[in-house]
Amino acid sequence: MGNSFIQTSNLAQFNNLIQELMQGGPKRTVFQKWEMDLLLDFGTCRMRQSSRGEILRRYQRAVQQYFLRGQYAFPPPSSFLADERARRNRSKLAAAESAVELPVPA
Repeated sequence: MGNSFIQTSNLAQFNNLIQELMQGGPKRTVFQKWEMDLLLDFGTCRMRQSSRGEILRRYQRAVQQYFLRGQYAFPPPSSFLADERARRNRSKLAAAESAVELPVPA
């Protein structure tokens, strides 16, 4: 029972940190090591400022899914964004390939 409390409390802390980021940034000065690692990694990610809130929401949902599956180690934001970009590029490539019309023999 104690172990699940720690895992649940980490998810709650994660959700609080994401909420702080969505509201413009953390206002506190004391962080746990994993929070600092996440903040530093997030700071290195390239993204439009206008997309930041939506990206944070998607990342939060992905991490929550990890927790629901019993995986308490989640990917850093940079890895999450790289996976999303790769998935989007594969979708674009597939759409472009299907849009190319083959000439019909006469």
